[in-house]
Amino acid sequence: NSKGSAQQQLNQPYAVWRDEATGQFYVSDTMNHRVQRWTPGVWEVETVAGGAGPGRGLHQLRYPRGIFMNGTTIWIADSGNHRIVRWDAQATSGVVVAGDIGVLLDKQGAVRGYEAHCCRQGMGERQLRDPHGVFVDSEGTLYIADTGNDRVQRWTTNNISTIAGRGMHGLNAVLRRPEAVFVWSKTVYVAD
Repeated sequence: NSKGSAQQQLNQPYAVWRDEATGQFYVSDTMNHRVQRWTPGVWEVETVAGGAGPGRGLHQLRYPRGIFMNGTTIWIADSGNHRIVRWDAQATSGVVVAGDIGVLLDKQGAVRGYEAHCCRQGMGERQLRDPHGVFVDSEGTLYIADTGNDRVQRWTTNNISTIAGRGMHGLNAVLRRPEAVFVWSKTVYVAD
């Protein structure tokens, strides 16, 4: 098939993940703002995340890049929205698991609410800029290739830290638009 937006077409696919249990392939279809599941041997293709056009809603993606699967759960580097979202099996929307939800302040600086949509890009600890890669280890720790910020971050339930790139000193100080991250035996590998 040629490039396009029909169910069995892709437009700038970025990442592929193979489910070892089922043999199915998951593809981040970047310019169609969706993740597709392909079943080998049949022409069956299903949109499993996004697909409602580009946008900031939790049912939408905007330029999805890296993907990570664990069982029936998929984590997506939703680069255009500067966030990482988790989509569970059969879900019609995702859950933001990393990215900065904008805080609404009054004139005195007190928190009065939160922005309706996530996420604000930036260089702050909770902010991402154009993330391209995501990995989740067996303990549920997120590792994010924060591409636009030239860094790799580690997000746990109670801590966010930059483990490589901008903000670091010494050997880990220089990254230039890291694209992917992978963890094996507590060693972090980065495609820079």
